[in-house]
Amino acid sequence: MLNNPPINHKTIYPANYVKNNMPELKRPVFTVQDVIPLLEERYGLCCTLEEIPGERDRNFLAQDKNGKTYVLKISNSCETLEFLQVQNDGLERSAMLLKNGRVPKVFPNKNGDSLSKVMSEDGDQHWMRLVYYVDGMPMAEYSPHTRDFLLGLGSMCGTVTKALHDIPAPPPSRMLLWEMHNVQETLEEYMPWIKDKKLLGWVKTSLDLYSRTIEPLESKLRRGWIHNDFNDYNVLVVPKIGRNLDLGLIDFGDMTHSYLLAESAVACTYAMLDKPDPLEAAALLIHGFHQHFPLEEKELEILFPMIMMRLCLSITLGAFQQQNDPENEYLGISQKRARELLERLQEVNPRYAHYLFRNTCNLEACTASFEFLNWYHNAEGSFHSLLGETFNPEKTAVLDLSVGSFLSAKTEGVSLEKQQNILDEYLLEKNAEFGVGKYTETRSFYASKEFLNNSIDGEEKRTIHLGIDVFAPSGTSIYVPIKGVVHQFQDNHNKLDYGPTVILRHKFADGPVFYTLYGHLDAECLKQLKIGQNISGGMPLAKIGNSNENGGWLPHVHFQIILDLFDYDGNYPGVASPSGKKVWCSICPDPSMMLGLGSESTAEEIDSGKLLNRRRNVFGQSLSLSYQEPLIIVRGQGQSLIDSKGQFYLDCVNNVAHVGHSHPDIAKAQSNQAYVLNTNTRYLNPVNIEYAERLCALFPESLDTCFLVCSGSEANELAMRIASTFSGQKDMIVLEEGYHGNTKANIEISPYKHDGPGGKGAPEWVHKIPMPYLYRGLYRDPETAGKLYADEVEKICVKLFGQGKKPAAFICESMLGCGGHVPLPDGFLKQSYQHVRQHGGLCIADEVQVGFGRAGKHFWSFELQDVVPDIVTLGKPIGNGHPLGAVITTRKIANAFANGMEYFNTFGGNHVSCTLGMAVLDIMENEGLRQNALETGSWLKDKLEALKESFPLIGDVRGEGFFLGVELIIDPETREPAPLQADYVVERMKSRKILLSTEGPGHNVLKFKPPMVFNQRDAQHLLAELEQVLGESPLQ
Repeated sequence: MLNNPPINHKTIYPANYVKNNMPELKRPVFTVQDVIPLLEERYGLCCTLEEIPGERDRNFLAQDKNGKTYVLKISNSCETLEFLQVQNDGLERSAMLLKNGRVPKVFPNKNGDSLSKVMSEDGDQHWMRLVYYVDGMPMAEYSPHTRDFLLGLGSMCGTVTKALHDIPAPPPSRMLLWEMHNVQETLEEYMPWIKDKKLLGWVKTSLDLYSRTIEPLESKLRRGWIHNDFNDYNVLVVPKIGRNLDLGLIDFGDMTHSYLLAESAVACTYAMLDKPDPLEAAALLIHGFHQHFPLEEKELEILFPMIMMRLCLSITLGAFQQQNDPENEYLGISQKRARELLERLQEVNPRYAHYLFRNTCNLEACTASFEFLNWYHNAEGSFHSLLGETFNPEKTAVLDLSVGSFLSAKTEGVSLEKQQNILDEYLLEKNAEFGVGKYTETRSFYASKEFLNNSIDGEEKRTIHLGIDVFAPSGTSIYVPIKGVVHQFQDNHNKLDYGPTVILRHKFADGPVFYTLYGHLDAECLKQLKIGQNISGGMPLAKIGNSNENGGWLPHVHFQIILDLFDYDGNYPGVASPSGKKVWCSICPDPSMMLGLGSESTAEEIDSGKLLNRRRNVFGQSLSLSYQEPLIIVRGQGQSLIDSKGQFYLDCVNNVAHVGHSHPDIAKAQSNQAYVLNTNTRYLNPVNIEYAERLCALFPESLDTCFLVCSGSEANELAMRIASTFSGQKDMIVLEEGYHGNTKANIEISPYKHDGPGGKGAPEWVHKIPMPYLYRGLYRDPETAGKLYADEVEKICVKLFGQGKKPAAFICESMLGCGGHVPLPDGFLKQSYQHVRQHGGLCIADEVQVGFGRAGKHFWSFELQDVVPDIVTLGKPIGNGHPLGAVITTRKIANAFANGMEYFNTFGGNHVSCTLGMAVLDIMENEGLRQNALETGSWLKDKLEALKESFPLIGDVRGEGFFLGVELIIDPETREPAPLQADYVVERMKSRKILLSTEGPGHNVLKFKPPMVFNQRDAQHLLAELEQVLGESPLQ
C-alpha cells in the first residue's frame, strides 16, 4: 500500500536546488496502457491496474485474475542499479526478521531477476520492480496507539535497523534532504521559507540545541544503512482484536547510510504526533527499539535533539512546499500537527528527556546519580539533624500514609482540625512526638488538577512522594543537615502547594552539585534569607509553617534531595506519577540517610507478580480474577476503586457497594456497634428487631415476616426450604441462565452454573423455561412475549400435575443478571405467578442483585411487573459489602415453616450487620439514591441507545435505572454475539480507568450496575470514553 503522508516525507528538489550535480528529477513517463503489456511480457501476469501516488517514481496497483495484489514501481532514471539492489537487499533482510508478508516481497521476472530495465516513450531508461502488496491501514489512520502498540512499533523499528545496518554496500553518492547527517545544512538553507516568526524561533532554538549537543558526539555515533522513513503512512496496521500486533512497513525508497540512531528518531517523531504525552510515546517506542537493537549511552544523549531535528525538517521543507503549492490543503493540515508538537516540545527540558530515554533503556536515569551516591555513602554519619536533635526511634512514628492505609482513608475529605486530631491521637497511641511520612510512598490525597498528568491511558495522577515529611507542631525549628548556599526561595501559596519554600545548593570537592528543598515553612523565613547566603550545617533555617500559610496542609516539613533543578525556580515537583517513578527517584534520591532515618522510612512497592503467586499458592484455582492484567485494588471511595499506585477507577459493575465504597457513615456505624455488642438472635435486643421492622415496612403489607441470613446464597437456599416445607413438594421451576447462589442447592436450581463449564446439568426436580429474552429469545414480540413465556411456566405446571406432583416454587430474578441484564417482558411475572399459584406452588422473587432501588422506578424490581411475591430474597447491596442477607415472606408461610425444626443462623441477624443494614437504608433516603438511579440511569440509557445509530456493533440497550445491559453483535441480521469485541471494550475501558465486565450466554453483554452514588458527571465520562473506544479501528 502506498499513500501520501500528511507530512511530506519524500525527497524534495526545488528548482534551484542541485546536490552533487544531480539532474532535474522528472517522473517516468508511463501510463496504465503502457504497463499492462509490460506486466504480461516480463512477469507473465494479466492484471487490472490503477496508478497510485508517487513523487519521484511511477507506481501502479495491480491485481491478477486470482485476486492477488501487487505494486509495480518504475523508478526515476536517476536511481542507480546499485542503490536499487541495496533496497532489494534491505527488503529481503527485513522479511527474514519480521513476520512473513509484513514488508514488500519482490516478485521476480520471468528470468528470475528482481529488477527489469524498461524504456519510456521519451527514450529514458528506467528500472522496474514488482512486489507483493502489503495489507493494512496506515498508522496515521489507525487507533488506538496504545502502550503495546508503541512498544510493538519500536520493536519493528529496532528489528529493521538490525536487518539493514550492516548491508555490505558503500554509502550512496547522492545526498537526500532528509538525511540526518545533513540536517544542519538543510535547515540553514530552507529556514527562510518559514514566515511565522514564532515558528522560526522554535526551529532555530531546536537547531542550536542539536548543534551544541552533536558537536562532541558526532564522530562517536554509529553509522550504517537505515530505512530512514518510519512515517505514519509507511507503517501499516492490520486492525484486529487481540494483544498480538500485526504491523507492516513499506517504501524502502529513502534508504540511506546515516546515523543508526536516526531510525528511532524518525519513528519517534511520527509516533509523538497528537499524543497526550509525546515523551511517553517516544519512551515506549524507544524501549521496544532498544530490546531489538540496543542503543548506546552517547546515542541516547543526542536522541531528543535529533527527534526535534526531524520534526523541524518536516516543518521547514513543508513550509517550502506550501509556498510552491498554496492550494494544497493537505499540507496545511500536516503542518498544523507538526507545529503543535514542536510547540509542546519547547516546554520539555532536554536533560529530562535524556534521563527518561536512559531509563527506558534500563540505564540509571540521572547521569549525576553515580557520583552523588558515592559521595553520599562516604558522607554517612556527618549530617546534622533536621530538628536539631537526632531522631529518637522511641519518640518517632513512621506513618503509613499510603493509599491503602486507614490514616489516609480517615483523613481525606475532612477538616484540617479533624485531620490533626486523628494524627495526634495516633502519635499519642504510639507514644511519639514526631511523625515521619515515607519516601516513594504512594498517596491518594493529591487531589487537585495540578497533580494530574495526561498519558496514553488517560489521566494519570501523580501519587509517588519524592521526599520525606516530618510532622511536628507549627513553629518547630528546622535545621540544615549539611552546609549549603541559599539558591532559591519562594512562597508557593496555591492550595496544596508547598507554601514558603527554600532550596539550598550544595557543592563538595568530592561530589556533584546537588540541592535540598524544604517545603511548608513559615513565611517569616522568606524575609530573613538572601540568595547566595551561606548556611552552615546544623544551623537553623526556618520554622514549620501553620496550615494557613503552608499550602493548606497539616504542619510538617517536606525535605527532598534534588540532583537536577532543570528550569524550576522556587518550586519543584515533590510528587511523581507512577510511570515516572524510576526517573524521578534517580533525580531525587532517598533522603533517609541524610535525616538519620532507617529503611523503614522508605516505602516498599507491592510486587504484582509476587502477590499473584502468593494468591495462587493459597487460593483455589476456581477463584477467578478480572482482566488480562489484574488490578491491585487497595481501597474504595464512593464510586471509585483505587489501585496500589493511587489511580482511581470508575466502578461501573459493583452493585454490592450499594451506597458507595467505604461510605463514612457505614464505617462509623460498623465501628460504633462493634464497640457495643455483636452476638446472635437468641437474645432480645432492639437493634435486629428494629432493622427487621424497617425492612418489612418497605414491602407490600402481606410481606411482613423476616429471616436474617448472611448472604444472597443463604437467602435463596432458605427460601427453597421454606417453599418445600410449606408445599410439601420439591420440584422447582427456573429460567434458563438463571443464577441464585453458590451453594450446592443453589447450583442445582441455577442453569447458569449447572449447564455451564464443570456443571452436570439439572437434577430431575428442576424444570427450566426459555429465558424471557425479547432481543434474541424464543418469543420477541413485546405485545405477546410475556404471555407466551408465562405459558411455558404453565406447561411445566401441567406436566407436574400429570405426574401427580405440584411445583414447590417458581424462582425468578426480577431482572435477569447472568442472563445478560435482561428485563422481563410485560405481564410475564403476573401471568406466571397465576399459573404457579393455581397449581399449588409459591412464587419467589430473587432481588439479590436488583433490589434496594436499583431499578430507579421502584424500591423493588418485582414492582416493575405489578406483582406481590410469596417470598423475596435479598443480599449483595443490603449491607454495602458486609455479609448480610434476608428472606421476606408472609406470616402464614413463616408459620408453616415453624414445624418443630428450629431455624438458627449463627451470624444471621447479628447486631453489627443489622446496624449496617439500617445505615444503608438511611443513606439511601438521605442522599436520594433511588431517584438518582432513575434520573441518571434513564439519561444514560437514552444516550447509549443513541449510540446505536453510529455503531452497528451495538445490537440492544436494555434495563432500568442502574441495571443496564449493552449487547454487542457482529451482524444486525443474524444477531450473532460479539464476545471478542465485548472483551476488547472491557479491556480498553479498563485502560481508560473505567471498570466494566461482560455477561450473558454469549458473553457479549456489557453490564452496568454501579454503586448508587454514580452521578451525572460519571455518566458523561463513561459515555465519552465508551464512544471513543467503540470508534477504534479493531472494532470497525
